[in-house]
Formats: sequence, structure tokens, C-alpha cells
Amino acid sequence: MSRLQNELSGNDDYKFQRKSCEDQFKFNRKLSVTLKEADASLESRDPSASLAKQKIAEGPIPPLLTWKIVEKKLPWGVVILLGGGFALAFVSQEYGLSKWLGTQLAVLKPLDPWIVNMILCIIVAAATEVTSNVAMCTLLMPILAELSLQLEVNPLYFMFPAAIATSFAFMLPVATPPNAVVFAYGYLEVIDMVRI
Repeated sequence: MSRLQNELSGNDDYKFQRKSCEDQFKFNRKLSVTLKEADASLESRDPSASLAKQKIAEGPIPPLLTWKIVEKKLPWGVVILLGGGFALAFVSQEYGLSKWLGTQLAVLKPLDPWIVNMILCIIVAAATEVTSNVAMCTLLMPILAELSLQLEVNPLYFMFPAAIATSFAFMLPVATPPNAVVFAYGYLEVIDMVRI
């Protein structure tokens, strides 16, 4: 026996860990035997279970969805629209545009906060008619957080109403993903959506 084994054999923690590992090994072996017995019992009761195993052994199962179907049926315009909005919001935050705009909006400090909030909600509601509401919300939240710091107001006072105002987009396909999905099927034109 080596010196290390002599030291470890006298250590109570080592004995406990070894006993724990042995117990875990015994449990795993019992579980494996039990699962094999349950599988054999299931096969004896249900012949379709062994049939399923034979099917799997025969070869690969065909996929439910192939790339050709996805390529034809998925409205890629919606995916690009949403992805572009997220990319725009990320870039503006990453390169400091959001912070810069927030500091530029500090000229609104002389106005009461409720007036600033109302102006922001009108601007956001109008802007989401021609831009993605998700992108607008993602873009505006850092700007509004910076603005609230400049105006010394709780950020939620500006951010919460603006987030709700981004949902007031009903007119164009770009406004919301559901509008884009409906438009992607080709039964509606943009002028039809504007009329409604």
C-alpha cells in the first residue's frame, strides 16, 4: 500500500465518500435491472412495443418537417423584419446612440413630467405605425432610461407608458408580427390594411 492510500484510508471523509459511491453504484445496478425487467414485462403485454423497436432498427424515421417545406411555407419577410429590428436596437445601444439621444432629450426638463410622458407616448404610437413595435420598444427603452436620469424621474414613469404605446400599431404590416404574418399570405394589400 502506498503512503497516499494509507493516509486516505484513515480519513473519515474518504471512507464516507467511498461508501457513498459504492451505494450509488449498487443503486444504479438495481435500477438498471428493474428497468430491464419492466421493459421485458411491457413487451410481453404489448406486442406493438417490440414492433416499434423493430421499426427503429430498420432505419431512420422520416422527418416531420423538411427544409424544402420550411423554405416554401415560412414567411421569411417576418423573420427578416423582426431580426432587423433587433439588430437596429442592438447597434444603437452598443454604439451609444441611445445614450446620446437620451441626453439630447434633456431639453424637455422645463416641462412637467406628465407632459413629457404624453409627448413621448404620441411619438411612440405614431412611430410604431411604420416600424416594428418590438424594435421600437427595444430601441426606446435605453433612451427613455437615460432621459429619466437626466430629468430625475423614476424610469418606469416613462418606460411603462411608452411600452404600452408601442402596442397601438394596427395599420401597416411592419407594425406588428401578427400584421406581417397576415400580410405574408398575400390575400391583403397594404392599402387594404390602411383602410381597416
